[in-house]
Amino acid sequence: MTAGFDLLIRAPRAVCGAEEMPAAIGVKGGRIAAIAPLDHAAVAPKVIELTASEVLLPGLVDSHAHICEPGHADWEGFATATMAAAAGGITTLVDMPLDSVPSTISLAALGLKQRAADG
Repeated sequence: MTAGFDLLIRAPRAVCGAEEMPAAIGVKGGRIAAIAPLDHAAVAPKVIELTASEVLLPGLVDSHAHICEPGHADWEGFATATMAAAAGGITTLVDMPLDSVPSTISLAALGLKQRAADG
């Protein structure tokens, strides 16, 4: 791992692939740029040091989300669904098509859904 990261995360416990291990994760431009042993010398303007009681996990996928916007945003819209997901470590939502008005089952309805999600 070399210098030039925006962020360095040092985690005594990190889940990488199918195993848990101590790791130093270099982030550049918002993306993981390198994973190295925890004791590897690297520098960054911002360093996050996790404790042994914390575990660094990859982002999770919720493959069954009901984002009811447009039509029923008062039930749950994009803002609340994505904030709740992020708070729980979920980085990707797969929206189910049925609770929007109209249901997202045509290209036209998909266009409405995309415009509701914009921003």
